[in-house]
Amino acid sequence: SLAQYHDTSTWDVYFFIPELSSQVLNKPHANQLIQQFEQFGCSVIVAPDIPSPSIRMQKLAQLIAEKEIDILVFHLLFGIPSNYYLAVLRPAPILMGFVVAHPYSHTAHILDWSINITKHTMIDTVGNCSLVKQGLDFQPVLNSTPRPKADLGIPEDAIVLMSTGHVYKFNNENYWRTIIRILESCKQAHYVVLGYQRNHVAGLEQLPTAHVAIRHQFLGS
Repeated sequence: SLAQYHDTSTWDVYFFIPELSSQVLNKPHANQLIQQFEQFGCSVIVAPDIPSPSIRMQKLAQLIAEKEIDILVFHLLFGIPSNYYLAVLRPAPILMGFVVAHPYSHTAHILDWSINITKHTMIDTVGNCSLVKQGLDFQPVLNSTPRPKADLGIPEDAIVLMSTGHVYKFNNENYWRTIIRILESCKQAHYVVLGYQRNHVAGLEQLPTAHVAIRHQFLGS
């Protein structure tokens, strides 16, 4: 848990849970997490047991304001609608987002700043953001052997562009029109899609890709 990396000697750290308290406290794994947070010196406050999400968020906002929280950090700001409503109520003077995955689920212009744990998410983060090390290190890649470009039929002097991630972007016509323009403007560029096959992408055959088809390919299962 990232809770163990909070400096509780400098800050009073609270975790606010927006779900119904009756639902949260009846789940064994939720209780285990709460106990874990408390073991790390953090306090946990669960939203009141009020069925109406809007009224529940208003009550939770009051609790946050009563604690005189200086900085309120949101996880999944847009992923959970009640989180966004809580942010609109602005129960703390500084609102921040915690970006660990798709930026559009975690950030919005209403935030004052965002914390990103990887560089690539900063490209699409809405508003200002900073890359912050979270106390976690990726395991080193052992015995990694680079794959020669020749194995993919790519010239040695070529510039290779690669993408992976959610498939929906590969089904976006404007995305592929941008890739085509890049390949047209840079004759040395080759584009590789990781994790998907061509049949995963709808409508690609309808785009004018024949003249650059040799310079884009799919590697996936």
